[in-house]
Amino acid sequence: MAKPVLLALSSFRWTDKEIEHALKLCEQNETRLITIFIVDVNTARYFAGTGVVAGSSLRDKMEEGLLDEHQKQAREVLDRVEQMAGERGIECRTFMKTGRFAEEVRLVACEVGVDVIIVTRAQRPEWMRRLFGSPIDRLCCETKGVCDIDIV
Repeated sequence: MAKPVLLALSSFRWTDKEIEHALKLCEQNETRLITIFIVDVNTARYFAGTGVVAGSSLRDKMEEGLLDEHQKQAREVLDRVEQMAGERGIECRTFMKTGRFAEEVRLVACEVGVDVIIVTRAQRPEWMRRLFGSPIDRLCCETKGVCDIDIV
């Protein structure tokens, strides 16, 4: 059996097209699917840090609430992927982690040993990617020679 396919998702980085691509790849290669959903801690910190917020305790509560919402969304998406995989007879294992996208995906990819990681880029302007960097670009650099990355 081929090494598993890793489907990497996050709150702002997942599409139905990406999920379908991963499922088709698993069917073609008769392999299992590993799905990770990263609740990106930087996203919550960014949103909690914007606007007028009086005091750090209120900011901490806002950040905690955002992370809770993203975790609920993550569980719904992971359950849906698991159901879709099951309907096609594909073995599927899911993870949910809170952290930084590239770092967490790389750790799971190395731990599990995958041939390919399926990702999609967040929808944001190119100038932002150039100014702030891209988690996908970082992931590509960090996994070079370890596994392939399909950007859907």
